[in-house]
Amino acid sequence: MRNAAEGLDLADSITTDGHKWMNVPYDTGLFFCRKETSMYEVFGPSKATGPAAYLKPGEGSITSPLFLGIENSRRFRALPLFCAMMALGRQGYSDLVDRNILFARAVADWMMKGEGGKWYLVLNVVDQTVPLNVVLFRTRKVEEDFRKKLIRRRMVYISETVSTDGAQAYRLAVSNWMTSMEQDLPVVLEELRAVMTGWE
Repeated sequence: MRNAAEGLDLADSITTDGHKWMNVPYDTGLFFCRKETSMYEVFGPSKATGPAAYLKPGEGSITSPLFLGIENSRRFRALPLFCAMMALGRQGYSDLVDRNILFARAVADWMMKGEGGKWYLVLNVVDQTVPLNVVLFRTRKVEEDFRKKLIRRRMVYISETVSTDGAQAYRLAVSNWMTSMEQDLPVVLEELRAVMTGWE
């Protein structure tokens, strides 16, 4: 993980979304910018017309938050993000990320080296494992209803996608703060096994 983030501090700007690992609402967009003036130039009022009269900032050196974001009508997502960060803290988030990555790698290992290898093919392998918390895979036997059958069992949820060669693929993304290797991994593997053995 640290190698993947190497050089990030050299970027002029970074944008991301907190809805996965930070476990906050979906539209919690985050952006970091080295220079406040850059945000004002991109998001601020037009240089030709200036801000609307009713949006003019008061006197002082602090730039209005209205001109440091993508839209004036955005919801106050900083609050749930702040609360989540205070609740989990740095170590809590570190543990969450570690746990999610190890969980995804355990599923991928089962699909690559274990029993799951006869049914599944992992597509996003880097250095013999998946790099983060997402397992991109396809079924070895083409089965159009695979996802529907799995989701109908109401235990494991995956999303459909398309691989780089245009073929149908699936994403298993591990991001919940409650995900447990001890409790949840046996359930996930059993569901992936059960939905496939039902076709044999």
